[in-house]
Amino acid sequence: MATKIIDFTPTPAAQRFSIALSGVNYVFRFYKSSRTQAWYLSIYDSADTPLLEGVRVVSLYPLLYRHTSNPLLSLYNLYALDTSGLTRPASGDLLGNDIKLYVTDG
Repeated sequence: MATKIIDFTPTPAAQRFSIALSGVNYVFRFYKSSRTQAWYLSIYDSADTPLLEGVRVVSLYPLLYRHTSNPLLSLYNLYALDTSGLTRPASGDLLGNDIKLYVTDG
């Protein structure tokens, strides 16, 4: 089981970037809710077709757990982990700084 860190620079604005997992290109979109101050994730295929939309990024919780019916997403496990060891929520400016996203193949 290979583990990969999804590294990105956090910004206050929504951001999109491409990432290749097992030779398949995906587009990840992160955006922060001004109401909840939480970060959310959407994943698209290379044709910009939504595979997953609006999942709240929660530390130590498998982000794709409820979305295993999608054959592409069922191949991976995606987690947000606090590298400082404090187990803080993935909010504010922590995501991308102290809180990193880790993906493993199923």
